[in-house]
Amino acid sequence: MSAETSIPAPVDTLDAMPSSDPRRRSRILAGAVVLAVAVAVALVVADPFSGGAKTTGLTDNAYATSTQTVVRESISQQTQVSATLGYAGNLTIRLAGGNAPAAVTQAQEALTSAQGTLAGAESALSSDSSALSVARATLTADRTQESIDCAGNSSAQAGSGGSGSGSNGASGGCASDAQLVAGGQQSFAADAAKVSADASQITAAEHALTQAHSALSAASAEATFYGQNSTFTSLPSTGHIVRRGQRLYAIDGQPVLLLYGPTVATRAFSNVMSP
Repeated sequence: MSAETSIPAPVDTLDAMPSSDPRRRSRILAGAVVLAVAVAVALVVADPFSGGAKTTGLTDNAYATSTQTVVRESISQQTQVSATLGYAGNLTIRLAGGNAPAAVTQAQEALTSAQGTLAGAESALSSDSSALSVARATLTADRTQESIDCAGNSSAQAGSGGSGSGSNGASGGCASDAQLVAGGQQSFAADAAKVSADASQITAAEHALTQAHSALSAASAEATFYGQNSTFTSLPSTGHIVRRGQRLYAIDGQPVLLLYGPTVATRAFSNVMSP
């Protein structure tokens, strides 16, 4: 004979408790009230929304912020200050030695003066040479006339039947010719001395002109566009990199460009300079 036994399934306690249990609802409500009271107390203590005068601003970034009223007014006083504007830091610029523009100008003026002196000496020589030629021609003519007159006077004196008037006229002409010849010789000698002096002046002027040409060539070969009274009008900033073809600085408004090579970039370029 057999018998079957039925075992009941386990029942969840909560599920088994009716949802309308008044004790459970009372506990939940009491917990919510306690939580609300705690939040309210925390807000009162912290007071994060307060706008009173107790603080000057937010301090979350360690720098307090605030507002200030700005009033626009006119300037009541000015003070003149003497100062010099310049670049910060030290700059050293080494300029190559050379001849300033004034030195080149002076050499050019010396050359022009030497050319004028030579031209004057050549003009004087030409004029005095013409006068010497005239004096030579006059002296030659006077000597010819003297030779004729004196030869006739000697013939008249040698003749036996000559008249006294003819003899006296010939004698007077010979004496007059002699005076003219003497005066012509003096004029010729004076003109010759002038020509000789002019030739000496030309030689000295040519020598001075040669020296002036050499001085100008030397001055132009080492010419610069800056002098003692020049002013730097532009300088590179500290740390600035200057490359070929760019401006290094400026003197009296004229830029100096960076050029690669053994020749300095501060020379004044001209047609007569060396390569």
